[in-house]
Amino acid sequence: MGLVILVAAAALTGFVIHRSGSSLLAIGGLPLIEAGVLFLVWLAFRRNRRLQRERLCRHEARARDVERRRLIGELHDGVVQDLAGINFTLERLRLGSMSAGQRGELIADSAATLRRSIGTLRTLLIDSYPPDVAGEGLRRALADLAEGLERAGMDVRLEVTQAEYLPPVTSALIFRAAQEAVRNVAMHSGAREVLIRAELRGRQATLVVEDDGQGFDQARLRQRLSCGHFGLRSTGDLMTAGGGVLRVRAAPGRGTTLMVEVPVG
Repeated sequence: MGLVILVAAAALTGFVIHRSGSSLLAIGGLPLIEAGVLFLVWLAFRRNRRLQRERLCRHEARARDVERRRLIGELHDGVVQDLAGINFTLERLRLGSMSAGQRGELIADSAATLRRSIGTLRTLLIDSYPPDVAGEGLRRALADLAEGLERAGMDVRLEVTQAEYLPPVTSALIFRAAQEAVRNVAMHSGAREVLIRAELRGRQATLVVEDDGQGFDQARLRQRLSCGHFGLRSTGDLMTAGGGVLRVRAAPGRGTTLMVEVPVG
């Protein structure tokens, strides 16, 4: 809007000078006017970029807060509860009178729970300390996410086309969306095959994360998004703040596809 006003003002100024009948004024003044208009346009552009960065920083801070709360919740409801259960089992083994078979069964169950807790902690550590996307490149960062799904038994295909080293802000947005998508695939999809594709098309970076899992009803997704109880909501807000867009396509029994488009700038 500001640029439209500036251009209109420049056109009107030139028209007034022309109508004044002063050829000398028109010839001598126009370069100065054009320079002034270009300077004002440049200032408006700089201001818009600064406001965009500030909005992105606010959304990033909110996303970090949501992520921190999620990590705390997973620790409390998962690992802490598992360790408390193991402690109770060890007390039973120490104080109880039971057969060798019962003891073996309790020990096996405790060992399985402990392995699960270790896996959860490793995942949380990766989430808490994401890779250096700017330094290592987007491919390495996405490969780390893919390896997590492969450890869970999924067949993952990773494709990165002309998007290895995007600008830092763009790479961070793509990685954040991929991180959320992969987390949902691991937790909810039951998928066997997953595609992670990042590419650069002109001045547009795109991300696609597609799985062949159980999918879901999109009406249910819209309901949860409107209530603010879904991790994709904060991710979508973050994409919007960066000038991008996030879309999710799913159907029961037909898998889920997450698509992100972010301008490169």
